[in-house]
Amino acid sequence: MIGNIIDRRTNNYCVAVDVIFEPSCQDNSRKGATKFETYANTQHHLDYFSYHEMYDTDIEEACKWCINKTMPVTIYLYDAGSRPGDAV
Repeated sequence: MIGNIIDRRTNNYCVAVDVIFEPSCQDNSRKGATKFETYANTQHHLDYFSYHEMYDTDIEEACKWCINKTMPVTIYLYDAGSRPGDAV
């Protein structure tokens, strides 16, 4: 299930992207954010993950990856080729 989509692309008209996925409950501390189920409850969830990335993909595939998850997922979109997860 898509909880949030954060678009950090410099070209919002290009569908080629690098994507980072996180459980939407990680957004809870942000002011004004929707409060999703917290870690205490989601760690035992069958779909639980802490972080996932996809490179050189498109927005449709990114949505497909999390659409069948039963916990809310935040999708971070970046310009294709930027590989944002490598900077961690």
